[in-house]
Formats: sequence, structure tokens, C-alpha cells
Amino acid sequence: MALIETEAIVLKQFDLGEADKIITFYTKDAGKVRAVAKKARNSKNNKVSAVVLPYCYNDIKVYKSKSLDRINNVESIHRFESLRNNLNKMAYAAYFAEMVEKAGMEYHPNPQLFNLLLQTFYKMIRSSDHELEKINIVFKLLFLKYIGVQPRINYCYECGKRYKTLKEQFFNVKEGGLICKKCAQNKNEELKSLRQNEVDLIKKIYRSELDSLEEITIDKKILQRLDKLINEFIIYHLDFSLKSSDFLQIIKGFDKN
Repeated sequence: MALIETEAIVLKQFDLGEADKIITFYTKDAGKVRAVAKKARNSKNNKVSAVVLPYCYNDIKVYKSKSLDRINNVESIHRFESLRNNLNKMAYAAYFAEMVEKAGMEYHPNPQLFNLLLQTFYKMIRSSDHELEKINIVFKLLFLKYIGVQPRINYCYECGKRYKTLKEQFFNVKEGGLICKKCAQNKNEELKSLRQNEVDLIKKIYRSELDSLEEITIDKKILQRLDKLINEFIIYHLDFSLKSSDFLQIIKGFDKN
């Protein structure tokens, strides 16, 4: 049996039989990995059960087999307890983890995606609840970049001309990018209006990546408009149906009340 040794983030877990659990990790060197944690439900095995909770960051050793892979050893690096103990942070963490679980491929590493999830979790534990929506926008835009479906915002996707600064611009979710006013006249598809400051924000996030969190202050209305547009983009291009999305929307609803 081959042995995999790598850093890993727990995405989810579920019970197997009376004593075991199947843990889904996203790893730095092997992409998505599903493996059995033996006796993880046994109260006498608290060392293992405590570090295979969702969002835990560990060093793992996994034996690959023809059936279910098996966890040989787990050593905790950071447990991210606050992401499970704070309802708002838990809702966002579950959403981000499910996105990575859906997009990640088994034994196909994507170090940028791994680092995005890990650094986002670190940002979340150092941030207040009111900053979570900003983190959400940055995460989703970079997530799209790292899986290869980044929205095109520098050129008109139809004629290829570079965009100039305009008060209002048009985005085609289906085509995945901006379209100039001239080309838009010949289109029957629904176009989304984007203000120049919203386009500039997307560009800044792609330039600065995670560092943009410290550099930008975003109006709440802009966050809401971009979040709606990005969600439509994700649904159309990735055909994602996320269970955690409903929970997140409920939590957002509580925050508005």
C-alpha cells in the first residue's frame, strides 16, 4: 500500500459502522482525499476524534488501498475551534469547505486552492463577524480563479477590445465576462449592470489576492450586488448545488433583523 504524507484540512465527516468515521480532507499535495478514521467514534479515542472535526488543519498519513483509504496517523496543526463555536463563522466555513469539496478532485492537487482555504480560515478567526461578507467575496473570486473559470473583466469577450473606464458596464453571466456597449446592442441575453467601482474592486482583488482584505473597505450594498452576481456565475458555470448555502442564507437573514 502507498503511504501519503501531507498537510490536510478536514472538509467533512460521516459515520461508518459503529466506531469509525469517513473523513474527507483537502490536502496540499494530493488534492481531495477520503479515508477511514478507525475508532474515531470511540470515547476512548479522543485524540483522533478531536482532530478530524470539520475545518481542523493537520499533518496526516494515509494508506492508499483498493477499497477505502485508511488514516494511519493525524497530528494537529490548528483546530480552528472558533469556526465551529461561532454560528456566523461556522456558516461561512461550511460554505467555503463545501465549495472546495465539490470542486476538488481526488488525488489531483491544487496547492493554490488549498492555500486559499487555509488562509481564509486564518483570516476568519482573526476577523469580526461584520467582516465575513468581505471575506466571502474575496474567497469566491479567488476560488473561481484557482479552478480556472475566472470572470473576464479586462476585455470585451465579444470584440476583444480592452475596457475603458465607464460609469456603467455590462456583464454576461452565460459568457462569463464584460461586454462593451456597442457589442451589447446585438445581444438578446440578459445582461447585468456593473458600476465602475464594482469592476475596479474585482480587479483589485485579483491583483492583491488575499492581501486585498486588509487594503479594501467595501460598501455593504456593493457586497450584496457582487455576491448575487458571483453566485449566479457559480451556479451557471459550475452547476453547484450546495447544502450549506441554505444555512448561510438563514444566518444572513438573522443578521439583517
